[in-house]
Amino acid sequence: MYREDIFYADKNFVHYTTNLNGGDKEGFENFSDRFRRLFPGYHLDSTMHIRANKETKTLNLKELMKLFLSKDEALWTQHKWVFDGERRYLDGARNISNKVGF
Repeated sequence: MYREDIFYADKNFVHYTTNLNGGDKEGFENFSDRFRRLFPGYHLDSTMHIRANKETKTLNLKELMKLFLSKDEALWTQHKWVFDGERRYLDGARNISNKVGF
């Protein structure tokens, strides 16, 4: 029901409400608002999988593996953005080995 935005919950999911009218409702969010706040630059597809927006940088698993195995300083400098502290998701390219990076 929460994913359908039927109700609002507080930060700790202790208190719930179906509307934000009256009372002390500060900090209450529905699922969509919370998702947009926690995951800027991403959206949910029709199967509720997280997908990157077109303008959001993503990682290619093969390129990331090449980077980790490389000793080329220029390659590391070129990919500095990968380590800027922002959350990154894979680009959705097919992964033949079925290994998943978290």
